[in-house]
Amino acid sequence: MARAVCPPFFAFCFRMSIMSTPTPVSELLKDVPHWEPQAKHLAIMAGNGGLPVHVVRNAQAQGYSVHVFCLGGWLVERQYKTFTPYVHPLNVGKFGAFLAHCHRYNISHVTFAGKVEKWVLFTQLQVDRLTLTLLKHIPRRNDDAMMRFLIELIEEMNMQIIPQVQFMETLFQPEGIQTPELPMSDDDWIDACFGFDLAKDMGRLDVGQTVVVHETMAIAIEAIEGTDKCLLRAGKLLRGKGGCVAKVAKPEQDSRFDVPAVGLKTLKRMSQLGLTLLVTEANCTLFLDDIDVMTRYASTHGIRMISASHEHLAPWREQLQARQYAAPPEEYQLKGG
Repeated sequence: MARAVCPPFFAFCFRMSIMSTPTPVSELLKDVPHWEPQAKHLAIMAGNGGLPVHVVRNAQAQGYSVHVFCLGGWLVERQYKTFTPYVHPLNVGKFGAFLAHCHRYNISHVTFAGKVEKWVLFTQLQVDRLTLTLLKHIPRRNDDAMMRFLIELIEEMNMQIIPQVQFMETLFQPEGIQTPELPMSDDDWIDACFGFDLAKDMGRLDVGQTVVVHETMAIAIEAIEGTDKCLLRAGKLLRGKGGCVAKVAKPEQDSRFDVPAVGLKTLKRMSQLGLTLLVTEANCTLFLDDIDVMTRYASTHGIRMISASHEHLAPWREQLQARQYAAPPEEYQLKGG
């Protein structure tokens, strides 16, 4: 019978994973029956948002028999019924149930798409017995460590992980200005550079992929709450004074999961909150809606859109550094012990 796992238990599992000697994944799954996968049987772990629908369509176009494991609730589940008869509701804590489905349908491949809100891990998380055991062996609770642990478990069951980008290559945008009819000022470019670099630093720390900045000030940084609430915090602070939203890939982004994405929903939220500049990383950030529709909406609502790279922003980085204060002389710097 499923049990509700409360935050203190999750913390206990985390402490146990630190104190104990790591257990090989093969040992953790020794009692789970294996199976012979059939080629082109694909399980999509589908979270919220429009991205999983793109993945389902493109995977079917590539010849896969698609099974959608829907993590977004029954309302989200209904949208997949027109694409595939194989739609399975799944609680994020039921890894044993997921493997049982894969065994039944001889799943050979797995991919991830869509957003699974991390806050569910700190509420009443429903888990089965296998998940309960595995929770004790998660090495760390940051995003990448948890996902790589999950991938290792899946691969141990003789299934292959397919990077989600295989089904989304047409959704990336090259370097350039998507709204040329809205001129960029020097201050816009400097904020774009500042936001881009700050988002990269946050990604390097595995904090989040989105930041909001204004006049070279960090206004809001995405963490566990997700992009929408990050934008909402920024909007409340800026009160219609503008603001630059930057969304980039982590410096060592794993293409199998958590690829950054923006869409028409992002632009509508920005418009509601008075945020006026969207900076994405060229060829690394997904555009979930038709680019012409997005740029038309952005232009109509006064939102500048650019896709940039580190090299593209180099001239503005020099200006940014010239504007900022130099480090104090070494004798006046605090030394941590």
